[in-house]
Amino acid sequence: MYTSLRTHVEWIGIHSRWLCARNGVEQGGVLSPVLFYLYIDGQLYALESSRFGCCIGHYYTGAAYANDIVLLAPTVRSMRSMLI
Repeated sequence: MYTSLRTHVEWIGIHSRWLCARNGVEQGGVLSPVLFYLYIDGQLYALESSRFGCCIGHYYTGAAYANDIVLLAPTVRSMRSMLI
């Protein structure tokens, strides 16, 4: 977890000012996958319980994750509801 970490953003060779990162975990850190799972599992359960998104038969397919989160919805309104 971050403690006394300073970071900055670099884009096309331009650097931002230095910032203090006060919360979160580093990408590639030992705890990162566990903490991500603990957070995202609850979010995915809430989405499935809401029934917004897509279903194939009785299986909810509205949200999934691997390296990124994917949301599937049959309508714009349903997608907006998933994002709230």
